[in-house]
Amino acid sequence: MQPELITERALSPERGPRRCADGTWQVPTLDLRLLVFDSCFQTLRQVFDLPWEGQCSVSTDLQRVAVAGLDQIAMVALDGRIVWRVSHHAWGPRLGAVGSAGSCAFSPDGSQVWVVVPQHEHDVGGDQCWVLDAVTGDVLDRVPLGCSAYSSSILPHPDGRHLLLDLGAPYEVGWIGSGRWDSGRAAVFIRRCDYEVLADLHPSGDRYLTTPIEDDKLTVRRFPDGAVQAVRQGREVFEGDVGFDLAGGFLDTERVIAKEFEGQTSLFTADTLDMVDVIDYPSDAVTEEPLPDGRGVWSTFDFRIGRLQVWKDPSVPGPLHNI
Repeated sequence: MQPELITERALSPERGPRRCADGTWQVPTLDLRLLVFDSCFQTLRQVFDLPWEGQCSVSTDLQRVAVAGLDQIAMVALDGRIVWRVSHHAWGPRLGAVGSAGSCAFSPDGSQVWVVVPQHEHDVGGDQCWVLDAVTGDVLDRVPLGCSAYSSSILPHPDGRHLLLDLGAPYEVGWIGSGRWDSGRAAVFIRRCDYEVLADLHPSGDRYLTTPIEDDKLTVRRFPDGAVQAVRQGREVFEGDVGFDLAGGFLDTERVIAKEFEGQTSLFTADTLDMVDVIDYPSDAVTEEPLPDGRGVWSTFDFRIGRLQVWKDPSVPGPLHNI
């Protein structure tokens, strides 16, 4: 498939885009701002001034942003005012990693902010998932996770109730799970998932895709129990032992986009992971870090120079290019 280039932008090196459930894209800048773009990166919809660098989650009305920090979480208004902040034990070097950081996300209905915070050194329950009131910052619940991580991410689920959690630790150790607000308490379930990273959630929410760390395979798992639905080994697709890269996801409801490490980008069926096509980029295209939005559009990004390109399948109706 020869993709259609929609747009191209120059971003800060090592400051790649993050896709959001509502179809927008977020980009952090070196001067502590968060840029929010429309679904095709053609219109800058909002700009936030951030108090510090960290994972962010923007409200669906684009009026507030939650920011995870070294030792606190803050809610920031559009004018840069900090509406509230909640302190927690500080992240730092741990588990043999040089640094670590937490994550945060608005609940699907926007009423709460879910946060992963580090354990106290004497806490045997592991790191914790906190649920905060999005308006006041009050802590509504704390759930011990039973593990210690140095990285995490939280994704809202399209069912309007759940969130997905991805927790990473050194030596290819990890956990993937979900949380929901149930009868006034947070219900969180995680399962050990070594050598896998949560790459994407299917637009329907009935499955998710993991990409490999060291172990060379793509895996589609059922939500919420994590049962394996399909596996594709890199050696079944690519020549040699290079294998799959970390980047990838659901291009749309029917296809997965994934890349060989320093090699070709391919399309697979979203249910069985059978390879159905290869992306034939122009010779001067950026091919690294394919990041799809689930709607037939994907970005590529060169972290070294900050060059971003946004693509679409030309057979799928969509916006005209804006180069």
